[in-house]
Amino acid sequence: MRTSDIEAWVLRVIDQQKRKQPCEDSRVEIKAKWPDDPRKAARQIAGHANAARGESVLWIIGIDESYGIVGAENIELANWFPQVKAHFNGLCPEVFDLNVPVDDKIVVALLFSTDRSPYVVKFSGELDVPWREGRRTRSANREDLLRLLIPISHQPTVEVLDAIIAIKEPSPNSKSSSCNWDINLQLYVTPSDDNRVVFPFHRCQLVITVGSEEVRINKGIRLSPPMYFRRASNLGSKFQHDSITIHSTMSEAIIDGSGRLNVAASTKAAKPVAIVAAEVMLALRMRSVSDDKPLVIETNLRRVERRSNERFLAKWEYEKNIE
Repeated sequence: MRTSDIEAWVLRVIDQQKRKQPCEDSRVEIKAKWPDDPRKAARQIAGHANAARGESVLWIIGIDESYGIVGAENIELANWFPQVKAHFNGLCPEVFDLNVPVDDKIVVALLFSTDRSPYVVKFSGELDVPWREGRRTRSANREDLLRLLIPISHQPTVEVLDAIIAIKEPSPNSKSSSCNWDINLQLYVTPSDDNRVVFPFHRCQLVITVGSEEVRINKGIRLSPPMYFRRASNLGSKFQHDSITIHSTMSEAIIDGSGRLNVAASTKAAKPVAIVAAEVMLALRMRSVSDDKPLVIETNLRRVERRSNERFLAKWEYEKNIE
């Protein structure tokens, strides 16, 4: 995940907190100050990381649930985290920290990688596999461990190659005032093993976050390999799939190896209030037939200026060179 994606995630959480909406979930934890009990912090981090089941976990230091942005104390992560890490048995989640300025204060984002779970801690003289449930941390049971270990073995890795979101005015003859939203993603998918991965279209969802508004697309999402135009005098000209590892039907994408996967969707939705937003967040959730946990791809898109020959209200594109 790019630093710009982490910062945008932090700002979305802060916006939720300012609107008095719940902002903690299975992947997010907010704290007014740095935890002063390393043993307790280790158990909370391990529980959060285990329950995330391979997805990144975000902790934000410097946000009070009641008072909002209070800012984080100037504490060196290099001094604090080793004390927490000492309470892990074996592996500890890797952490990336980022200072984010908000309202003349600084909050600290801690992004934990959880792809090497399960994480075990030494707690009260015994070994424990913690598990986050709601807002509390408990010991994992057998069902939790099964959920933890089985799905992540099937999750492919996904790289975003390109993405575009365009909002267009309704057609002149349309009776609806809703705008037309067109979404296109280009991904590079690498399965984790030699097993076939199948993504049914009805198990896919796109979520576009523009300011404080969300547009959700649950139907009409299409996944397909890239296409090329073939010219043949005896067979006629036609479009053909340009992949030997990825195929698609009218209802699913079938992945037998690494390759490019295109995602396309269109929907009608109201014009967002924050249509001039410099950035939007695009999230794609895909759940394969062999997995009970969705594969989540999130990325930020930056607004681009309209050219004279283009007809759209707003357009955002993926910035490939930002890391």
